[in-house]
Amino acid sequence: LFDFDRILFIKRHDSMGVFHMCDQYYGCNAKPGGGLFVLEDPFGARPRVTNLLERAVVERGRLRGQRLDSGTFLSPELSYDGRTVRFAYTEAGAYAKYQGKDAYEWGPEISHHLFKVRADGTGLVQLTDGDNDDFDPCFLPNGRVVFISQRRGGYLRCGRHCPVYTLYSMAPD
Repeated sequence: LFDFDRILFIKRHDSMGVFHMCDQYYGCNAKPGGGLFVLEDPFGARPRVTNLLERAVVERGRLRGQRLDSGTFLSPELSYDGRTVRFAYTEAGAYAKYQGKDAYEWGPEISHHLFKVRADGTGLVQLTDGDNDDFDPCFLPNGRVVFISQRRGGYLRCGRHCPVYTLYSMAPD
């Protein structure tokens, strides 16, 4: 038996460019669209989908004052107590420039960055920024958050010039 009445999920489009295990997570290959949603009463007679960020405006970070409604989402993570959601978001800044071609550029408006929001959709803040993709946040029992990033600067060994990922840890805020 399930002991929950809500399911957190994202909607996103397949990435453009090469569909390699690394390329699909590059923010520069992201197609805009989708969102962060909650399915309420998923096993009941009338399940409902709610856009968690429908009214949310970024309160802190480079995107302060903006809504996260024109980019794309990746890797939501719910806190142990169910009160906080961390996720990755990119403005998908390379999409208009490349539209379906291989797009290997990195920059703040192109890369995924980590955000957090309360489970009720309030308190939306940007946690990371810069030229590197940061995604897959995971709550640790000691309160810290581990995530995946390209900031180390390594590359694939298969002959292509593609950044690879390394685990990083950060304070919760």
